[in-house]
Amino acid sequence: RAAVGLGGVLLLFPFHLVHLLRRLRRDRGDALLLPSVLMLCGIGLMMMLSVRDPLRGELLILPFATGVFAGGLLAAIATAIDYERLRHFTYIPLLGALALSVLLIVFGGGPGRSGVKVNLWGGQPVDLIRLLQVGFIAAYLGSRWEYLRSLQDPDLGRTRLMARVAVPPLDHLLPLLLGVAATLLFYVAQRDLGPALIMACVFLALYAVACGRVGLAAAGLATLVGAFWLGYQLGIPSTVRARVAIWLSPWENGLRGGDQVAQGLWSLAAGGTTGTG
Repeated sequence: RAAVGLGGVLLLFPFHLVHLLRRLRRDRGDALLLPSVLMLCGIGLMMMLSVRDPLRGELLILPFATGVFAGGLLAAIATAIDYERLRHFTYIPLLGALALSVLLIVFGGGPGRSGVKVNLWGGQPVDLIRLLQVGFIAAYLGSRWEYLRSLQDPDLGRTRLMARVAVPPLDHLLPLLLGVAATLLFYVAQRDLGPALIMACVFLALYAVACGRVGLAAAGLATLVGAFWLGYQLGIPSTVRARVAIWLSPWENGLRGGDQVAQGLWSLAAGGTTGTG
């Protein structure tokens, strides 16, 4: 009971603190974002009530609530930052993401013998790398969206095809493309293709919204899909071909780790409509 009570306090306090700070600053931001995150964290807290440490038999609610508490305090600090003033420091998030990626490649490790490098000194910095990448993309587009939306590269616009696509000036577009490509290459080097696919789609969506060039973003998405299809046909990387094979045949495959999909389906079937707890 004490752990549950303390966990509830640790969960609710930082959200109320952030809400109070927003009211004091008369922030007119999104009113649904904060309660939505609180709802998700509350669901996670309830899930942790049914999970125990397999070695010590202790409830895992307090470590979870402590993490939410620390994140809430960071959110409270973040509300006091005037991000408009940071638009001149566009490349700092990119440098931070690249530095963490290099550290992850050099000193990182993965679960078991998978070879995927996601763990670094007791943590997984991939989520922080994603935030830094999004910060770079948003800052760059926020400071140059007028040029990217209204101007067209004079050399590429001479042909009929490029005139229809309306490619922005390369001196404004290339730094953004090179920065995103550099971070995506680090994902490939880390053999962590899930975040690479997510970040590529996030970049294309942000570019389409900020620059109003849906056609160019659609062409980029088609290129991305084609690259993954070509990689699957060539078997590069091998993990993509293996996971697609597991997905196509979850019941009959001798691939290492392929039985987990079948086991998941069996557990869902055994639980019925209401589950088994």
